[in-house]
Amino acid sequence: MVEATGDHFLERELASEQAAEPAGEEGKALAEGILKLLAARGLEAGDELRAEILACDDPQRLERWLVRAATVAAAGDVVAEE
Repeated sequence: MVEATGDHFLERELASEQAAEPAGEEGKALAEGILKLLAARGLEAGDELRAEILACDDPQRLERWLVRAATVAAAGDVVAEE
């Protein structure tokens, strides 16, 4: 039974580390995708907006922003509060 407890401890530790990490490669790819989509639509993301998008570490927020990037009239609308 001690072994099972040790396994659960390791699983919890790994899950905790993963939750504490920023979005990582997936987040970076989403952020870059948002910026590329805006550029492809002819919408310029200024330095401040670009920095905000690249600094975001919430994959769910980045996914919402990616969907918005497909339809917004202005680049800044991507990160506008819902």
